[in-house]
Amino acid sequence: MASAPTYGAYPHLFWDLDPAAPVNVRHAVVLRRVLERGSTADISELVDPAGALASLASLGLPEYLVQFWRSVFERAVDTRR
Repeated sequence: MASAPTYGAYPHLFWDLDPAAPVNVRHAVVLRRVLERGSTADISELVDPAGALASLASLGLPEYLVQFWRSVFERAVDTRR
């Protein structure tokens, strides 16, 4: 079983967090940072589309980003069915 990714594996996103701690994308600040600053690879590795879709409204992102990510994650969830 693969170990959970740690903040240290993504120093460009989490320079200020404990490098040994597992990435907690359920935390709104962490998820927001990944969506705003992460590469396509970072997002695909760290973000569960269904979980992100459920959290979008509470992240405090600008509406245009909420709409963008909603469309991306809805398509991703639909293709997994």
